[in-house]
Amino acid sequence: MDLTPSNAQRDIADSVAEYLAAELPVERIRLALDDDRLIDDRTWAQWAAMGFFSLGVPESQGGLGLGLIAEFLIFGQFGRNLTPGPLLSTVLATHVAVANGDDDLIGRLLAGEERVGLRCGSLAHDAEPSGMVLSVTGDGAMLERVRSLTPVRSVDPTVALAEVEVGEQVARVDGDALQTRQWILGASVLLGLAQATARQSTTYAQMRKQFGKPIGSFQAVKHRCADMLTRCHVAESQLHFAALRVASGSADARIQAAAAVQLAIDAARENTAVNIQNHGGIGFTAEHDAGLYLKRAVSVEASLGSSAQWLAVLQQPTRMEFA
Repeated sequence: MDLTPSNAQRDIADSVAEYLAAELPVERIRLALDDDRLIDDRTWAQWAAMGFFSLGVPESQGGLGLGLIAEFLIFGQFGRNLTPGPLLSTVLATHVAVANGDDDLIGRLLAGEERVGLRCGSLAHDAEPSGMVLSVTGDGAMLERVRSLTPVRSVDPTVALAEVEVGEQVARVDGDALQTRQWILGASVLLGLAQATARQSTTYAQMRKQFGKPIGSFQAVKHRCADMLTRCHVAESQLHFAALRVASGSADARIQAAAAVQLAIDAARENTAVNIQNHGGIGFTAEHDAGLYLKRAVSVEASLGSSAQWLAVLQQPTRMEFA
């Protein structure tokens, strides 16, 4: 099985990376941290026009019809660039709308007229008053209108947390397919965070000098950077394999997705923490970006729900099939 993305898929990911680096660098995100909304309506509408929400939606329903592979590749870019906003939950909501055949809801989501927060128990990530929240479990997913919000202080300053009370049900889909998709896309964000911090550390290790030598020449730092890259390669290989298995509807798709989540979490946890250590004193300060990556890793992991869900899947006997 070829795990390499096609040239067209790479072009999509590269164009998103170039856009985010030019239009929404981390420095600009920092300047907006005190705003109620990190992403304004104009930018959100621009993202809709660029197809961020329509990549996996069938062409017959107004989408681009490029499938899960294109989706997970651009979510990796969102992770690398610390892109804020309810991107994952809004993209997942489009699939709920597609499953329900709700053309009006699909149209509003793809046009950027709706933002969908992610509900995790009584807390919601990036929910808005009178907006919608998405709840995802192994039994299904549900879109509901927000009745009231009570802001809660968030560990991650780029993610708004709130206690949420919901009202009417907007749409629902049964089964575990949407949760499996959430695992793939969430793992992609986590992998992006791990890759970005590995790059930060290796770059810093080449330029920072002690005793007249780059710190990357010292064994302790060198080995930590090598371990960071190894974790990225392992998680990336499993994620690519899992995405292909899910996209092809293979029997072992869910267990592969669960494995991808666990490896991506391990990579993001370790790399974001080691990146702070590699940067020394400056890495522990609020003025440095290293802390933002660690906090985002914490919030993304929390948004995926309890680890018991994918660990239970990993413990199930599954027959492997290889093409």
